[in-house]
Amino acid sequence: MLRYWHTRCQSLGWAKHPDSENAPRGPRKDELRAVLACCGETLEGRRNRALILVLADAGLRAAEILQLTVEGWSPGQRSLFVRGKGGKDPVTFVSPTTTRAIRDYLAGRRVPRGEDHLFTTRDGRALKQRHLAQVLHRLSARAGLLQHRRLHPHALRHLAATSWLRQGMGLDEVRRLLGHSSLQTTLRYSSLVSADVQRAHRRAAAIERMGLD
Repeated sequence: MLRYWHTRCQSLGWAKHPDSENAPRGPRKDELRAVLACCGETLEGRRNRALILVLADAGLRAAEILQLTVEGWSPGQRSLFVRGKGGKDPVTFVSPTTTRAIRDYLAGRRVPRGEDHLFTTRDGRALKQRHLAQVLHRLSARAGLLQHRRLHPHALRHLAATSWLRQGMGLDEVRRLLGHSSLQTTLRYSSLVSADVQRAHRRAAAIERMGLD
């Protein structure tokens, strides 16, 4: 169904081909694991681990994750209130693994106030987008990732979106979680999932495997 919908949208000019240079790209699982392993157990390391997991789990934009506050975090619901999100759903959700990472990070901070930013510098100030990019670049280099494969916030957003689609989440649900105002934007992610289906078919097609002339 997903592949049919995307093919139909391509025929109408609403979506680009999977090989389009504008299609988003994300890290492989082994690359993400390698970067997470380099975070370390210091307070800053636990912060970096939580940052990366939230980006990859909730698919937030860089500006959105840096605006998260302590009072907007609900560990019981595993939810985050996202200020300034583009769509109509200001709450997003994370997995138990990411919840533990946030909990471990907050446990090491001095008792934060509700209005404090969720992710801060060592002296309690809000992180800037430049700082976030530097953290991801430094950890990627430490993990041995090639320069063109190093993590950045949008790559982790891509990872979240394609994972949701591959696990069967509907396009409109993905659109709402990503805060897209238009389904056309979300279709950029579905194009790569459709390509996965096509490659799987090529590997497993019965007629090709029969070796017919």
